[in-house]
Amino acid sequence: MELDEKLMDALYSIDWFSNCGKAAAVENAEAVASLSKLKRSIRSIRYENAVLDRQGDFTAALCASHREEYNKWWNVLAGRFKAERLPKLLEMWESALAPLGLNEKYIINDISFNVLNIAMIDAYKEQLPTPDFFKTMLAVYRSGRLICGWTGNIEKGKFLVY
Repeated sequence: MELDEKLMDALYSIDWFSNCGKAAAVENAEAVASLSKLKRSIRSIRYENAVLDRQGDFTAALCASHREEYNKWWNVLAGRFKAERLPKLLEMWESALAPLGLNEKYIINDISFNVLNIAMIDAYKEQLPTPDFFKTMLAVYRSGRLICGWTGNIEKGKFLVY
């Protein structure tokens, strides 16, 4: 099992954060108008719980239906992503966020966690379909925006984006 090279190429080709501050044109996303709102919402428990709940739902289903592949590969693939892919992405994110005044450790950590989840869940797409939550997350990043929160309940909510 490997990380999908097409996804990795797609991540490297994103014009990261190029549309920050503009109106959201992504389905299931709501624009945040101010930097102060962005900085508050990206640190919120509601947002953190939304992401963790969705990741937990996926890994629980994966473990229940494909335990051997999960146990054998999850940590290996996560380690590979962090060692081989994350350094280049970090450089891209830091250089794109700096002019926006958003090159903050907590923001970089949030993006890193989200993109790691996207890559990991994508690696198991043969075993389980990618949840819409993570498809939307990737679509937001591809649109050049920054995910900074969650509004609504977990089932019918929306990402907050800047």
